[in-house]
Amino acid sequence: MERTVFVQYVQDALGHLQDGAVLRDHPLASVLLPGVPTGDRGNELSRLLAAAIEQVRPSESGETQSPSTRWHQYLSLRYRQGVRASQVAQALGLSERQARRVHQEAIEALASAVWAKRHARRPGADSPSPRLAPDLDAEVARLGATTSRSGAYVGDTLKGALATVAPLAQQRAVRFEVDVPSSLPQVAVDRAVLRQVFVNLLVAAVEKGVQSIAVRAASAERSVAVALTIRFRVGGDRAAALVSAGEPLRVVRRLIALQGGALEVREADPATLAVTLGLPLLLPSTVLLVDDNPDTLRLFRRFLAGGSYRTIEATNGRQAIELALRAHPDAVVLDVMMPTQDGWETLQALRHDLETEDIPIVVCSVLRQRELALSLGAADFLEKPVSREGLLAALDRHLAPAPALAPRT
Repeated sequence: MERTVFVQYVQDALGHLQDGAVLRDHPLASVLLPGVPTGDRGNELSRLLAAAIEQVRPSESGETQSPSTRWHQYLSLRYRQGVRASQVAQALGLSERQARRVHQEAIEALASAVWAKRHARRPGADSPSPRLAPDLDAEVARLGATTSRSGAYVGDTLKGALATVAPLAQQRAVRFEVDVPSSLPQVAVDRAVLRQVFVNLLVAAVEKGVQSIAVRAASAERSVAVALTIRFRVGGDRAAALVSAGEPLRVVRRLIALQGGALEVREADPATLAVTLGLPLLLPSTVLLVDDNPDTLRLFRRFLAGGSYRTIEATNGRQAIELALRAHPDAVVLDVMMPTQDGWETLQALRHDLETEDIPIVVCSVLRQRELALSLGAADFLEKPVSREGLLAALDRHLAPAPALAPRT
C-alpha cells in the first residue's frame, strides 16, 4: 500500500477512535488486523491507535516543549478527548497556521509509528505464505491502487467473470450456483479490480478439481458480503490444496485489501472451502450547494442526482458557513454574487477555519475571475452557465473516491 494512502486511512480512523462499529469495517482494520475476526476488529483497532498515540509521547526525561510533546498533546486532545480543532489550538497556544502544521506533523508521526509496527510484526502472523514474485507484486499493487468514483455492481461484474471462466469450467464439468440479487447497492471497488478478484478465485478453484461453486451475496450496513462455497470432488484434501497453492489467494487478498475490503478463507471440511469477500459500499459524497438563486440550486441538484453525490443547500454565505461547520461536506459549490455576504467573504471564512479549511471549494460565477478564486484558496473555478459535465468533472478532480473510508459523522 502506498504510504500516502496509509496516512489518509490513519487520519480518517482517528476521527472515529471511539466508534468501534465504524472502525470494524474501516479499511485500516483489514490492512492492520487481517487475522483478527471481523467482529473484534473495531475495538482492537481503537486500542491499537490509542496505544500509538501514547507511543508518540516522549520519555519523561524529554524536553517539555519538544515537537513530540506537542504532537502527543494535540492527538490526545483532538482524538482521545474529542476537543474541536479550534479549541485544541487555543489550549496549546497555537495560531491557526501553527495548529495546522502541528496537526499534520502529529498525524505523520503517528502513522510512522503504526507503519513501523505493522512491518515489524513476526513473519508468521503477517506473512503466512511466501510473498508474491516482484513483477507480479508490482502489477497487483498497480491494479489494486486503481480508484473509481463509479464503483461496481457485484452481480454484473460476477456475470462477466463467469462468462470468462465458462469455457474452462465446461471442460472440467464444474457446476455454478449463483444467487446474487440485482438490487444490491454499488460497492466501492473498481470494476476491473473486482473482475480480476472473481476470475482469480474461480480459475484457481476450477483448476484444483472443484465440483461446484455456489455464490451468494447480501448487503449489510456498510458492506456487501459475497460468499463462495467451493465443493471439491471426493478424494484427497482438495480444499487444503487450494489454500496451500497460495499465490491465487494472495493475489486476491492483496487486491481486496488495497480497495478497502477483506477476504476470509475457511475450510468447512476436507472437501469444502468457504470464501467470504467483504466489499465496502460506495458511499455518496456530500456536496454543499451555495447560491441565492433557487433555479440554480434546482439545476445543480438535478445535475448531481442519481450518482455518487448527495446534496445539501444554503442560500447565503452565513448559512453556508454554519452548515459547513455542522455537516462538514466533502465539497462546496459556491456562488460569488450573493447579498449580505458574498462568495469571496464566504470562501475566506471557510479557508480560515480549522474545521473547514481542507474542504474543496468550487467557485461558480458569471464573472471571469478564476485567478482571484484560486488565489483565495478555491480548488476550482467554473464560469456560469455551468454544464452538468463541467460540474461533475470539477468535483471528480478534487474528491478522492469515498469507498473505503467510513462516512463522516
